Amino acid sequence: MAKLFRPKIVRYLSRDGKRVPKGTDGARRVEERGDRWYGQYRDANDVWKRVPLSTDKTAAEFMLCELKRKAERERAGCTDPFEGHRRRPLAEHLADYKIHLSAKGNTAKHVSLQSGRIEAICEACGFRRISDVSASAVAANLAEARRSGEIGVATSNHRQAAAKAFTRWLVRDRRAPDDALAHLSAMNAKLDVRRERRTLDPAEFVALIEAARRGEAFRGLSGPDRALLYMLAANTGLRANELASLTRASFNLEGDPPTVTVEAGYSKRRRRDVLPLRADLVVRLCPFLSLFDSKAPGVAQNRRSTKPDTKSDEGDDDATAGRLWPGTWAERAADMLRADLEAARMKWLGEAGDDAAERARRERSTWLTDVDDAGRVFDFHALRHQFISNLARGGVRPKEAQLLARHSTITLTMDRYTHLGIVDLTAALDALPALPSEGPSGEAAELLATGTDGRQHPFSLVAQMVAQNAGIWCPPVSPSDHEAGEGGREEKPVKHGVSACFAGENEDSGAGIRTPDTRIMIPLL
Repeated sequence: MAKLFRPKIVRYLSRDGKRVPKGTDGARRVEERGDRWYGQYRDANDVWKRVPLSTDKTAAEFMLCELKRKAERERAGCTDPFEGHRRRPLAEHLADYKIHLSAKGNTAKHVSLQSGRIEAICEACGFRRISDVSASAVAANLAEARRSGEIGVATSNHRQAAAKAFTRWLVRDRRAPDDALAHLSAMNAKLDVRRERRTLDPAEFVALIEAARRGEAFRGLSGPDRALLYMLAANTGLRANELASLTRASFNLEGDPPTVTVEAGYSKRRRRDVLPLRADLVVRLCPFLSLFDSKAPGVAQNRRSTKPDTKSDEGDDDATAGRLWPGTWAERAADMLRADLEAARMKWLGEAGDDAAERARRERSTWLTDVDDAGRVFDFHALRHQFISNLARGGVRPKEAQLLARHSTITLTMDRYTHLGIVDLTAALDALPALPSEGPSGEAAELLATGTDGRQHPFSLVAQMVAQNAGIWCPPVSPSDHEAGEGGREEKPVKHGVSACFAGENEDSGAGIRTPDTRIMIPLL
């Protein structure tokens, strides 16, 4: 039978009341009850157990009853499967979770990132055991971090998602009876966008490629290698780590159609992805791959170097041996592209020559800058945005764009990765049916509709205003732009519509702007 008691404590005190060891001359023996209550009961193996409980008798009685009930349930075979896991520190469970993530084939970088997010929440909330995990504590901690400006909404969502994945695993692995964070929901990251990406217009992209070709080597990548890398990224949507994983076997240029393959271990969605390649991109890849094939085994796969694969100051080349674009450039891909973009802008500024007014105008412009007036950035991942946006401009169906982008939802493709401007929207209006005729008919109406009747029309003025509001230069439209063939003067037809506004801007750029009835293609050099 269980018993609750306070054990006797024997002390030996000297004449002056100080505690002394037993057997000290002149010491007196003092017996007193301890402050803490103890319980004595038989466990599941019918062995007497003596355990300390509480200084409060009522609490001690409750704790002793729980111990008795637990022992009786164990004797009856009704054990608690989570009891052992509750006693273990949460850090031990997290260590097992890391092993679980690695066993699923996740990269070491992903495992480190996820575990770091979980550890940050556990440390901030003071979680030490599974029973400590609280949804309200996690929500309050993330809210305070957002208010202080330490993190944004997107980072908050990432941390919360990592913590929820951990607690779901605890339930699936039979370590916890329920998911303490199940009801937490993500916030709308669009309300606090910390980094909004932009795209380059065709002329900017051409300038970037030319600057990359002329540039110096960056972490083992020569200028021509980087130019080809940018074109491949902007025409396939591959991410930096996916491009860094490509080998000669990844390309099948003789297939119909030619393809590039990203293995599941490097794809973000953990699947083997096979993507088609454009014909003009294949033309540029063939010499590069032929040069790669001609190199002897054991030589660093780099067009600028023929030294054997050894550890260098920039990183371990052995880890990336056999890759088409080896080295550690993927870790600094944004810096690499930013340097080439800056070189392209400096060349563009230098083309102004001694014309102070033109140079001042160019310096005020955000053309070829990594951050535009709206705060949108262009980094290496923006090449993926460039790819998807150009698909939308070219009239590709949304479902096709989603499959090429390898997104799980069409919303992600259309809302986050597609960037269309006022010019694209204006060109889309050309698909609307023609307005009913209210003016002249026959040949006169046809001349009026095509803008060849020798008069200035309101649409040309509207197009000019639209282009100016978008920050794009547009030639002025006036009656003198079209001179009737009187007095032997030569007729000059007036250009109408938005495409006319861009004609003068791109005559010297080498990059064409599509008309409403053609599909845009990324310029390749």
